[in-house]
Amino acid sequence: AAYDLGQQHNQHKDYPNIRLPMDFVVSAIRLATLVFFLFVAAACKDPFTDTNNSTSNRSQTNPLEESKILFDWNQQSDTTICSALQANNNLLTIGLDFEPRKNDHNHKILTETETFLQENYANELIVIDQEARLGLLTVEIIDCSILGDIRALPQVQFVEPKYLAPIEEEDVFNSLVNSHSLNYQPRANEVKNPDINPGFYDPDTMNLSYDEYIEQVNGNAARIIRRHGIDRIHEEFNYYGKPNVGVAVIDNGILPNWVDYLSQGRGFFELEGYYRPYSTDDIAPDGPYPQSYDLYGITQSINSIYAHGTRQSERVYFMAPHINIKSVRASPFVFWFVPTQYQGVTESILTLAEDPTIRIISCSMGTVIHVHEIERAIDYFNAHDKIFIAAAGTSVPILKEVVRVVFPANLTTTISTTGLADTEQTGGEFVLGENAHGGLENDFTIDHASSSSESVSTSAGMFALLWSVNPTLTREQLIDILIQSSSEYQKRGRKDPVFGWGKVDMYQAFITVRETLK
Repeated sequence: AAYDLGQQHNQHKDYPNIRLPMDFVVSAIRLATLVFFLFVAAACKDPFTDTNNSTSNRSQTNPLEESKILFDWNQQSDTTICSALQANNNLLTIGLDFEPRKNDHNHKILTETETFLQENYANELIVIDQEARLGLLTVEIIDCSILGDIRALPQVQFVEPKYLAPIEEEDVFNSLVNSHSLNYQPRANEVKNPDINPGFYDPDTMNLSYDEYIEQVNGNAARIIRRHGIDRIHEEFNYYGKPNVGVAVIDNGILPNWVDYLSQGRGFFELEGYYRPYSTDDIAPDGPYPQSYDLYGITQSINSIYAHGTRQSERVYFMAPHINIKSVRASPFVFWFVPTQYQGVTESILTLAEDPTIRIISCSMGTVIHVHEIERAIDYFNAHDKIFIAAAGTSVPILKEVVRVVFPANLTTTISTTGLADTEQTGGEFVLGENAHGGLENDFTIDHASSSSESVSTSAGMFALLWSVNPTLTREQLIDILIQSSSEYQKRGRKDPVFGWGKVDMYQAFITVRETLK
């Protein structure tokens, strides 16, 4: 169905998602993905040959990078994009040449391009908005025959239909219902032992070590602490981090009755909410907590999803109870598939980039869609000397075996982490966690983590613990120290195509960072 575009724009209302006339495209992508990766699995066992010592920008040649099968609007034909635009709102995002934190440069190119478009295509489009921080121009397309001309401009790097996604909410809903048993046992109702809290731990007055203390509330977290040598840091140096480095957990929010528990650290704990249920800026975000209406209300019945942001914030807290933590509701669901989620995530990243208390983002969420606007927001975040950590993927077998590392963890600008089965149970052999994804773009693994989500928040806490030893280190310096303290670097000086740099020996990394203070 067509929309009255002029009336819709003037009223600044939500732009609904409508089924696209492109089901055949999505089916073809799924089939191509399966065939391609089956071929690669048989023909390419270890594609990495680079042995450079410094790889903080993940610069090794990746033979699959040009053929990544994540859905990308910019890879679609003019005809496909025009069909999508005409079936929906005719709004198009144009990504121009862009340099993070150089707003004057970006604004100049935006203004020059806007002037050119208005002078040459005044009857075919209307310029709606500019975003200088990300080098984005939003236009309303009246005559889609000019799309090819726009894409051919030398300063245009990508185009994306705005407020539009190739995946339907109903499809995700049905898959979710079919793959989970709906037992409503919300963690919000659990009775927490008020006497056991990472922020209360005092090595001078307690008989238990920190990892033994944590084991009383979370055995997995305690084992991760031991597997990565963090217990040695606690015991030898009595170090639990300092409130000069902050981690923001981008997720679906945190359950209200966990706020007091998480605020007991020596740093600070804050809540933020940037998700808006509608694609418009004239309503306020819906708060920092999971909402009952998220994904038709079904997430309340799936404890692991409804309490997802809560669990990830807690993981950070276990690793470094004295750092700053911020829980951010950026999206109502861990799998991004609708434009309102893209908006919430982008706004969150931009705000956190400009927040001086935050140095690391922990993002245990993702999608199989390449969202260029989010990619640019991550570039902007990193340009503030910060680190964005993303989940390689935690999902159904077709994604784990076929798509492997999902967006945004597949980007060279993010640190991708995944989970390992307990190496004490596997005899030291690296085996992916039950639901964790392996792949070429992975950077680090967390021992005794069944999912990539666990690995991201745990990594964020570990890396913040390390960075707080010497916060004057740059992001590149810290990442290089992590790499050089990792199992794969120590063994062969290069990445593994499934596990990346492997496990970080946090104790060794801690010693190295301490040396930088001298």
